[in-house]
Amino acid sequence: LAENVEAKNILDDALNEFTALLAHHPNVSDYRWGQAASKAVLTQVLRDLGDNEHAVTVANEAIAEYSALLKDDPDVPGHKHDRAVCRSNLGQVLHKLDRNAEAEHGLREAIRELRELAEASAHVPQYRDGLAWSWTRLGELFWATDRFQQAREAFQRARELRNDLAERFTQQAGYKHQLAWLLATCPDPDFRDAREAVRRANQAIEIAPRNETYRNCLGVALYRAEQWKASIQALEEAMELRTAGTSLDWFFLAMAHWKLGDTDLALEEYRKAKQWMEQHKPDDPELLRFRDEAMLLGITMDETAR
Repeated sequence: LAENVEAKNILDDALNEFTALLAHHPNVSDYRWGQAASKAVLTQVLRDLGDNEHAVTVANEAIAEYSALLKDDPDVPGHKHDRAVCRSNLGQVLHKLDRNAEAEHGLREAIRELRELAEASAHVPQYRDGLAWSWTRLGELFWATDRFQQAREAFQRARELRNDLAERFTQQAGYKHQLAWLLATCPDPDFRDAREAVRRANQAIEIAPRNETYRNCLGVALYRAEQWKASIQALEEAMELRTAGTSLDWFFLAMAHWKLGDTDLALEEYRKAKQWMEQHKPDDPELLRFRDEAMLLGITMDETAR
C-alpha cells in the first residue's frame, strides 16, 4: 500500500507540473503526451488501491488526451498504442465495477486498435504483447459472466500471441514468463497446461535467474503440476530474492502445504496472504481468485484469528 500511495503522490506532483507547463505552452506535444501518460499510469495505481471510480475518470481523461494528440498528428503509432493500452486497463477497472458492457466495448476497441498496429508493424513486439493482454482480460470478463466458450476462444488467441512472442524473441525472458503465467493461472482449469507452464517458466529463469517474479511463476506452475515440494522451494526462493513475500507467494504456499498435509503451516501462509491482499490490493481479481481457490481446498480461518 505504501508503494502505491507513494506512486500516486509522485504522479499527482507530475500532473501538477504538466498542468503548469501546459498553461503557458498548450501546444507542446511532449507536455501533452506526458500528461496523458501520467494519467494512464495513475489509472493502474488507483486500480491497485481499489479507488476504481477515480481510476475510471482518470483513464477517460487520458484516452481523450491521446485522441487529441492523434487528431493533431495521426501518424504517430505510439499514441495509438498508448491509447489502446489505456482502453484495456480501463476495461479491467470497469469489469471490477461490474460495468461489464462498457468493459467489453473498451476491450474490443483496444483489441481492434492493437491488431491494426500489430498487422502494420509485425516487427514491434509491444503491439502483440498489448493485444495478448487485452484478449486475456476479455477472456476473464467472459469467464466471469458465464460465457465460457467465448472465454476459451479469447484465451486461445492470447496463448497464440504469447507463444509467438516467446518463440520469436528468444532472449526476452518476459515473454516466456507471460506465457507461463497464462498457462498456469488461467481462470479456465481446462485451458491450463502445467507441463508447458513449467517449461516456459524455467526458460525465463535461465535468462534472468535472479528475477523474483519469474521464480514465483515457476512455483505456481509447479503447484499446477502437482509437484508440491518443488513448488514450495521455488516460492520460498522468490521471497528470498525480493526479501519479502506477497499474496502471490503465500496463497500458493498455503495450498502446497495443505496438499502435503501441513495444515497448521498452510493456515499461517493463508493468513499472511489474506492480510497482504487486504493491505495492498484489496479487490484485485486475480488475488481474489487465488484466495477462493485456497478456500475451496478447505483453507480458511476464523475472523477472530485475524
